[in-house]
Amino acid sequence: MDATRPLDRRMFDIPADETVDLAAGHGLRPLYRGGGADRLGRDEVSWTQLVFGTE
Repeated sequence: MDATRPLDRRMFDIPADETVDLAAGHGLRPLYRGGGADRLGRDEVSWTQLVFGTE
């Protein structure tokens, strides 16, 4: 088990590109893609932010 994942939360390491491809299959396109380091200073955690739209 991943030591960084809280036991009471389900989390999956899914590449952002996979999420973008899945969204495209449902008529959505990415409007914004950002992210960065963890704000709590955890070196093993990073975040990706995706915003999708239909226009």
